[in-house]
Amino acid sequence: MIKTVFDEKRDLLKEIPAGASIGIIACADCAAAFKTADTRRIEQVKNIFAGRCKTLFTLSVNSPCDQRVLAQFASTVRGFGEADCYIILACEAGRRSAAECIAQARKSGAGFKIISPVKTVSCVSVDRSGGAHKACVFCGECVFASSSAAPCPVAGCPINKKDGPCQSRTNEFCVIEGFESRRCSWLY
Repeated sequence: MIKTVFDEKRDLLKEIPAGASIGIIACADCAAAFKTADTRRIEQVKNIFAGRCKTLFTLSVNSPCDQRVLAQFASTVRGFGEADCYIILACEAGRRSAAECIAQARKSGAGFKIISPVKTVSCVSVDRSGGAHKACVFCGECVFASSSAAPCPVAGCPINKKDGPCQSRTNEFCVIEGFESRRCSWLY
């Protein structure tokens, strides 16, 4: 899953002029799981603009990062290609996919604004209890084959070390201050 956070400090009212028409596209998968695009968040964003802007549509889609899925849903939404501003509640991949889908629906990449108050943090795996654990930090130097079931040691390392365990270690535990009780991610 892609871990996202909502930028609470971002002032959406400053970015969207009064009277503008808006459309909200939300990710019902990863971003919803991290409460950056769940039902409450969608309502919160809608309420920010209540009485100030007209909301043409809200669209919550599983995996908006997949343009095939997004395009299929978008084709059924009245007003999809007509908003002045689109608020995207999804990771960076979902935002880019939505921008392309919107441009195709409008037959142009101009004349609309896209705002995404959601920040992509990392790729995580989620355990059965709902706990998130870093799965990838997008370092560009994958050390495991894609078929490996083991977690990425770079993502598991508190300093994201890419070249194996620290040379200063004397046992199987981390040598980084504050993480001494954690087993070295490179030794799994």
